[in-house]
Amino acid sequence: MNINENNLTKQADDDELGSTTVDRFMTIETISLNESTTISTAIKTLKVNKISGAPVLNSKGELVGIISEYDLMIQAATSDHKSKIKFTKNIYSLKPDNTLKEALIQLLSKKVKRMPVISNKNHLLGIVSRLDILNALINKHFEDPTERSLKLK
Repeated sequence: MNINENNLTKQADDDELGSTTVDRFMTIETISLNESTTISTAIKTLKVNKISGAPVLNSKGELVGIISEYDLMIQAATSDHKSKIKFTKNIYSLKPDNTLKEALIQLLSKKVKRMPVISNKNHLLGIVSRLDILNALINKHFEDPTERSLKLK
């Protein structure tokens, strides 16, 4: 199926995704790594927390990159596990007041699974993933408030 921004924009406006902000559905309790984390520690962190990637922060708590399980697979196969991680520095991010429509368009057009949500001072506030968007879409379609808590895991 070919998805383009015009189709998403029309659908999002029809479904009120254009008025719901990412701060309502982002994951707040995020697991992050620091830029001096070793490959071995990064792999263990992703495995223990059952996540496929994590934001990377500097010593000031500012977002400096993101690393995925794919990145770590390559590094684990080609580098000493005690080496520091090499992470993507050119990252896409969102602000808490971006709409779900904007997040959806960014995730799909950039072909990424997650995007960090950052403050104006570049501090990590949370993560918005494809699963968060799906949860927002599912919850929106339930009229019964007792069923609105349905959440994909």
